[in-house]
Formats: sequence, C-alpha cells, structure tokens
Amino acid sequence: MNPILQKRAALVAVILLFLGLIGSLAAWYLRRSKAIRVLESAQNVGLQCEWRVKYGARWTQSRWIKILPISSVTSVSLDYDVRNAGELARAIKVVGAVEEIGIGQGDPDEIETFLSELGCQRALRAMYIFNVPLEGEIGNALGKFPNLRILALVGSHYSASDFPTLEALEELDIRFSPVTDDGLAAILKCPKLRAAYMKEPAVTGNGIEQIEKWRQRALKELAITEVAVPEEDVSKLERGIQAACPDLEFSISAR
Repeated sequence: MNPILQKRAALVAVILLFLGLIGSLAAWYLRRSKAIRVLESAQNVGLQCEWRVKYGARWTQSRWIKILPISSVTSVSLDYDVRNAGELARAIKVVGAVEEIGIGQGDPDEIETFLSELGCQRALRAMYIFNVPLEGEIGNALGKFPNLRILALVGSHYSASDFPTLEALEELDIRFSPVTDDGLAAILKCPKLRAAYMKEPAVTGNGIEQIEKWRQRALKELAITEVAVPEEDVSKLERGIQAACPDLEFSISAR
C-alpha cells in the first residue's frame, strides 16, 4: 500500500478510536448524571441515601464528587410511598455499591419491582423490610444478593416457600409473616444461618418436627412463637427438639 495512504489510514484509525473513547465517556457521564438526578428527585420526597468516597472514610454530598466513579451510594432507606421503583432501582445500579437497604413502607408491587430491578448487588450485607405486605414469590429477587448476611422481613405476607438458599445469610427476622412448613424448610437450608426468629407463622406441628432434619449445623438459635398449635403439643415439640438438638437454643410458644 502507498505509504501516504497507510499514514492516512492510521490517522483515521486513531481519530475514530479517540472519538469512540469520547463517545463512551459522554455516554457514561450522561448515564451517571441521569441516575443522580433520579436519586436527588427521590430524596426530595423521602429517599435517604448515603454516599461514600472510595478512597477515604469521609462522606460527601457534593454533586461533582458524586459524578466521579470514586463515589457510590452505600446505604439506601425507603420510608415513603415509592411510585417509581423500577427507575429508582436502575439509578442505584448505576451509581451504587449498596451495603445496606432499609424499607419502611410502600406499595408491595412497587417494592417487589424495586427488588427485582436492583439486580445483583454483591456488596449488599444487610436488608431490613418492615410492614410491607409482600405477597408475591420474591425468592428470585432475594437470590440475587449472594453475600447478604442479615435479613429482616417483618410484617410481610411472604410464606417463604421459595426462599433461596443464601450462602452467606447468618441472621433472619421474619416475624409476623405466614411462614409455612415448606418455608421453614427452605429457610433452614441456608448453610451459615445462626439465628432465626418467627412470630405468628403458619407452620404446623409436622413442620416443626422436621427441624432436626432441615437445619444446618451453624444454626444456634431458633425462636418460633405464637404458633397455631395446641399448648400441650407445643410442650411435646419443644422437649423433642431440645432432646434431638441439644446444641440448639430453641423456643416455641402457642397463641
């Protein structure tokens, strides 16, 4: 090939590469800026989120720092009636390395959408959901948080029948939720679960009798209170489980 044409081709290639890089940076900037605007708009109506600079322990609210990739959302609290859950979750995915999520109220469909759209959050360690009547099968959404260690699902309508085997889960508070026998079995299969608390579940005596079979050795504390089982049967179940699992701190009570 003609040397002059070779130089021109090389120059065109460099220019195209440079333009591609500029385009990628511009797309990244616009995507991150849009996500920050969504979060700021949500903060005006009740969203609480904390930002952290990657290379330092200080927290920041500077908008220019938020634009940079060295900062991210690490904590999110939804204590308001969320109406744009999908958009909010996608914004958090863009700028977040979320370690903790708290949800205090909201439409159950919106919250289920939020959890589903949030996607895989490997940094997530703790999630607290209170008084949200979740009715759907949310196991698939929970299964996207493989490093979750603490989970609270208090006051939900979740039976836990599709509860995923969360490899890192250590503590579960699922009081005032209608956990069934299948749900109890699914929960106790989590290999690192150390403590679980249930109140007013829908478990039966047959389900409770299977605790020895289902539970992992890591489980040290299990409280199942206000079950719809006769008092005399509750006493027998308690003695039976305590005899079969002497290393388990087990408590049960009837309604």
